[in-house]
Amino acid sequence: MAMIGRCAKRNISDVIMVTLTVALWSSQASGASPGEAGAPGRDRYLLLDSRIIDNTENAELTLGIVKKDPRNPLFMEDKPWEPRFDNLYANVLYDEDENLYKCWYSPFIIDESTANTSRKDRINGGKFKYLGRHTGRRREMGICYAVSPDGIRWEKPSLGIVEFEGSKDNNIVWRGPHGSGIFKDMRDPDPKRRYKAFFKGTMISVGFSPDGIHWSDAVECPEANVPGDTHNNAFWAPTLGEYVGITRTWAKPRGRQVARTSSKDFLKWTRAEVVLEGVENHLQTYAMPVFYYAGVYIGLPAIYNSDADRTHTELAWSPDTVAWHRIGPGTPLIANSTEKGQYDWGTVYAAAYPVFLKDEIRLYYGGCDDMHFGWRNGYFCLATLRPDGFAGYEPVDSDQPAVVKTTPVVCTGEHLRVSADVEKNGYVQIRLLDSSNKPLAEGEPLTKTVTDSPIQWKNGFSFGKLKGKEIKLRLELSESKLYSFSFTSSEREEQPNSHGFVSIFDGNTLEGWSAAPIESASDWTVRDGAIVGHGSADRLSYLVWKDEDLADFELELRYRLPGKGNTGVEIRAQPDPTGKRPFEGYHADLGHVGIGPHILGAWDFHFATRKEYPCNRGTRLVIDEDGKPHYSAIDGTLTEADINDRQWNEVRIIVRGNHFRFFINGTLASEFTDNVKRGRLERGAIGLQIHDKGMQVEFKDIRLKRLVSLPESEEHMSAVVELD
Repeated sequence: MAMIGRCAKRNISDVIMVTLTVALWSSQASGASPGEAGAPGRDRYLLLDSRIIDNTENAELTLGIVKKDPRNPLFMEDKPWEPRFDNLYANVLYDEDENLYKCWYSPFIIDESTANTSRKDRINGGKFKYLGRHTGRRREMGICYAVSPDGIRWEKPSLGIVEFEGSKDNNIVWRGPHGSGIFKDMRDPDPKRRYKAFFKGTMISVGFSPDGIHWSDAVECPEANVPGDTHNNAFWAPTLGEYVGITRTWAKPRGRQVARTSSKDFLKWTRAEVVLEGVENHLQTYAMPVFYYAGVYIGLPAIYNSDADRTHTELAWSPDTVAWHRIGPGTPLIANSTEKGQYDWGTVYAAAYPVFLKDEIRLYYGGCDDMHFGWRNGYFCLATLRPDGFAGYEPVDSDQPAVVKTTPVVCTGEHLRVSADVEKNGYVQIRLLDSSNKPLAEGEPLTKTVTDSPIQWKNGFSFGKLKGKEIKLRLELSESKLYSFSFTSSEREEQPNSHGFVSIFDGNTLEGWSAAPIESASDWTVRDGAIVGHGSADRLSYLVWKDEDLADFELELRYRLPGKGNTGVEIRAQPDPTGKRPFEGYHADLGHVGIGPHILGAWDFHFATRKEYPCNRGTRLVIDEDGKPHYSAIDGTLTEADINDRQWNEVRIIVRGNHFRFFINGTLASEFTDNVKRGRLERGAIGLQIHDKGMQVEFKDIRLKRLVSLPESEEHMSAVVELD
């Protein structure tokens, strides 16, 4: 690790009426930028997002209610290499691949002042001052690693990697980095870069790891040009198509300021610029973990009160990681304990990042029991929020209704859902309006606290017919607090379902997907609930799902080409040994109408070392064991008239053994059976393709169902029966 490389409050007892304003239009006429909150494709809205709020009367946005876990603290300073947690600077994730909670935290593994002062003498205002000259002042920070099966019971495993005082029997993974932000990056196709670290060394630096435990040498990033003495954190920003780093700088009179830098490749970073500072000189922005959720970037700024020498955590949000909006400045989201000596009386530093569970949001944090710059004991703690419960609207005056009007929002599903806290005698009432404020329908009232509860409509009204249109919602709330509303499709309602389909795109991030080649990563972004591919160079670019060993399956998705272009889906893709293409495999072609006869809906064979057979739209191909092709026409096959030009089209691909079928908009486009065993691909990855420079393609509603593999004879019989 020594080598440094260079890369250059209220009780809810009121009545609130919320009018969500929206005009009827076609979903294809989007042209929406990432900053447009109501753009087509977005399906979840937090009401803290002021972009969807036009004006309010007698309504206020208030913070959600955080609950601290009664089992706090979850762990504490109890190892010889943990003399002082200080601010902890924790990074937490739940790893679905390993069914394991992971935490990287950054204590001072050497702190002479603490080590050389007895516990009875560590008294603020006493004889010995923390970092006093009598004890020595040398400090060294390191990164330690802990794991948990449930996020509550934590273990600090002996890793045997880093030496400390002559022994490797510890959980240290790296000595030296200060304020490290660590995350797992499933976008990167290089497994050696699966985990990424963003921290202060001699300057802002980065590091890479295949497992989060064994780390590369640090790589300095001088272009950022920022002090970075804070909890640095970084993440992929899906609406921007780049990595964003959140760090810190200093300036008078505000003191500590949150700064932002960005990078396309996680190596070369832009010069950091200030994006947030305190509202008063003594209330300084010490650190701010940031994450993307429900169409917005949410920040958890640690506010250091220099007069009181204590720190608490507040809430902020941004549409783009540059312009930040604080909610209730001066009011904590996670407050300090009120009694001095409790585990978080002195400081509360939110971890990067929250863990989102079905019934709660977990906000891990570092706490301490005394003054920030004094003697203190440090702890790792947990607080929780209800789902979507960061902030919500409630009335100001109970004697009159409150009204909130929003900017236009597109209906993207067949169902409307609401999340709200409803008191004993409260209710939530929803009415639908058209663009001229004419009533369309009225929902049955909700009379209890709900999370993503579907609205049932009176008189048999079908909400699904509004999909793709803009609507107005009027929500009347009594003794309730509204956090979010969302649209869901019938397909998403089924997840997980008896049909066995699993969603492999969450509509918000590219989690689980990676670009190939890596230099084309910026070609792929998420916007308005869809994966957007934009060709930036004359090269093939693929976005590959993380399961690289798929054999038999069904794949369903929707795609749209706003203009001309050539795209498709690579099936059973494996690296091309010749380098001719990024992959070899079977390719379901979605080339736009007009690029060639019968290309759209065709199967292409992308191979370097075996014959490539044409299987155009409308064709049934059987390749016999000797490699000879046999062609026949498909009756009632797909035609160009079946394609929704520049609109969404539905794709279904069925792969079972050596039999491949390709449907568009419910109609069989082409199919083939490959009986040549030598050179045939039995398994591989799924990849979405960008073929041409300047083109754009969009994908969404991507679902996968794994099939049980059958013996080859049964595969053939199954195919015959299903085709009949």
